[in-house]
Amino acid sequence: MFVLLNLFIAVILDNFGEVQQLESMAITHDHVLAFRQAWIEFDPGLTLQMPCSKVPQFLLTIGPPLGISADGDVYRSLLDAVHRLTLGPENQKIGYLELLVGLA
Repeated sequence: MFVLLNLFIAVILDNFGEVQQLESMAITHDHVLAFRQAWIEFDPGLTLQMPCSKVPQFLLTIGPPLGISADGDVYRSLLDAVHRLTLGPENQKIGYLELLVGLA
């Protein structure tokens, strides 16, 4: 009985830790508004399309949690990954919702 009680408490504590972590990383309405505002700067014609070559700078502009920060090795590895993903034709573009949902 004591082992079962300890197991039950361990599961509750584990789930509590996961929920706390998810809440601290949650995307808020303010994050989406910041994304939208930055998008307007990168897409002044409001075409809802952005060249993939601009995505790394866009991610730096919006910052975490949707974007990336310019801190240390994490920045470099994320930027390298984005560059690998955006290789392709120069006219390749990504849509507003496609990028927002992909980052969220």
